[in-house]
Amino acid sequence: GFLGWFGRAEPEIKRDMDAAHGQVRVMTVHGAKGLEANIVILADTCDLPHPAQEPSILFAGLHEIPFWKLRKPFRVPVITALEEEARGRTAEEMKRLLYVALTRARHRLYIAGHCSKAEPDPKTWYAMIRSALGGTFGALDANCQDALGNPAWRHQASGGPHPGDKPRLDRLALDAVAPPDWAGRAAAPTASRAPRARPSRLAESLDATGQAAASPAPRSGRRFARGVLIHRLLELLPPLAEDRRADFAGRFLDRHGGDLAAPERQAILAAAMQVLGHPDLAPLFAADSLGEVPLLAKIEVTGRTIEISGQIDRLSVTPTAVFIADYKSDRNPPTRLEEVDRAYIRQLAAYRAALLQIYPDRPLRAALVWTEGPTIMEIPEALLDEVAGSRQ
Repeated sequence: GFLGWFGRAEPEIKRDMDAAHGQVRVMTVHGAKGLEANIVILADTCDLPHPAQEPSILFAGLHEIPFWKLRKPFRVPVITALEEEARGRTAEEMKRLLYVALTRARHRLYIAGHCSKAEPDPKTWYAMIRSALGGTFGALDANCQDALGNPAWRHQASGGPHPGDKPRLDRLALDAVAPPDWAGRAAAPTASRAPRARPSRLAESLDATGQAAASPAPRSGRRFARGVLIHRLLELLPPLAEDRRADFAGRFLDRHGGDLAAPERQAILAAAMQVLGHPDLAPLFAADSLGEVPLLAKIEVTGRTIEISGQIDRLSVTPTAVFIADYKSDRNPPTRLEEVDRAYIRQLAAYRAALLQIYPDRPLRAALVWTEGPTIMEIPEALLDEVAGSRQ
């Protein structure tokens, strides 16, 4: 069933690997197909396919008759012959992959290997490359060593072919090259980075110096389980047709909130449906709006720059305005702005500061949505600015 589903799917695979972006890319040979880099390092060319990876079933003839590969004492000649054919195909595939690996470099190709034996197996890439170079260009010199004292060789094309010329072997030379000084020194330790702050716990994430500290562990308990269920419903229900939402929500709560009593599940369902149907929140649930939007940004808090990582409950971006909302499932929501927990307002202020870097030309509305009711409380811009610059 899984293979049938996967075969019918039409996935769109996006790969932004053509630009190096000044980074070291670590990938398999299969993943490197079609790519190039100025410098390519084949990090380990001394490995062979592990026997455990060999197929347990061998196929013979045009009709691909399957043969089970028995243990050695019971292998009849036909199975032995099929096994040799399979190994030959594996060896040819290894050579094709080697060709791909050798042709990824524009300017320099470094071939390295780690071998527990004195000499690598003749079937390894390392042995094949060394044999080919030695056989074509003469004996390789071993008077150069790497940082660990191992022999190293260099093959360099002196000059370059003239336009229209075919490669000439007499232009190629082998030179020993000494490793640079830094190759023998230990790498400097990586500088540690400050942990990212969570907008929902921004005050708790600032230490005495104002720098971001480790975020506290997420809260747990029955109250917060209820809030999680409401959040999930408000994320999953908007894309569904209105006549399907109640049925879907009921099945979702039966599966994920089965430990709650039936009246509690009904209350959660009613709260979610009331939020979705509230006229003041219509822009937040338009067709092009987004739910549970991840956000990573650097913002100014109390005069310092900190990095935050959070998730906006609901986001609507239009050509004229940006509207964000954060759901709160408090049983007894406040009725006045002065009664709202400052941490809630500080969270919205952090989201607003990040989004203003993306949409500086548009007004940004921020609101708290109390699912109990529901009640919508829009936070004034002046208060958001004040909270962002204060640690109170």
